[in-house]
Amino acid sequence: MGAMSAEGERERKRLEFALARQDLELESALQRGEPGADERALLYLEADPWRFRSGYVKQRLFCYLRRYELSGEQRQRLQTVFIAHVDAGERWEFREACRCARRFQTSELRDALVDRLTTDDLGVAIRATRMVTTIRHPRLSEVDRSHARAALLLWAAGSRTYEGRWVPTVVQRLWSPVWGEDLVELAQGQPDLATTRAARLLLGSARRKATAPQRQDSSAPSRGPSRLDCRP
Repeated sequence: MGAMSAEGERERKRLEFALARQDLELESALQRGEPGADERALLYLEADPWRFRSGYVKQRLFCYLRRYELSGEQRQRLQTVFIAHVDAGERWEFREACRCARRFQTSELRDALVDRLTTDDLGVAIRATRMVTTIRHPRLSEVDRSHARAALLLWAAGSRTYEGRWVPTVVQRLWSPVWGEDLVELAQGQPDLATTRAARLLLGSARRKATAPQRQDSSAPSRGPSRLDCRP
């Protein structure tokens, strides 16, 4: 029995190594711009494999895809991939998915994201907020912005670690003087201490973003491999 278990473990490791090698070859082909690599990468993202280090692979595929001019059919398929990442849960590659969505956005993607701002699933609402505030000209109505702000405040109230470098940018893109006044009032002290803490955190994010030095927009598509930054 022990010998069979050992052999099974060796076979599992061989398969894992073979899959990792295939993933690396796909990344390299996409980075080099090989013909057909964009279609292979899209098929990989559609399949959404879930295994060791697959999040890192998808992160780089999203990043390298920004250099390509995809067909209309490929763009439509990619919209489904973006929405799947919003619905699926927190992913390592989500930041790059948002940047890729900015590069290949469609009106259908924008509408699908806005629809998710009102969902009862807070995680989905937050990821929809992150993605819709990343794309260009999302044309959010004041009602849409109110839904996104409410989700962000609720998320901040329940976040123990307040992780996320994305927060100050999202706060800035949803900012309005009226919302700022509302946050100041909430930050003065409420019966619900979590809401007070959340308002203070969001105000702090707004101040940090306002005083931070301006950086080149890393969401814009790269013009060449030397400018491509796939760091998390």
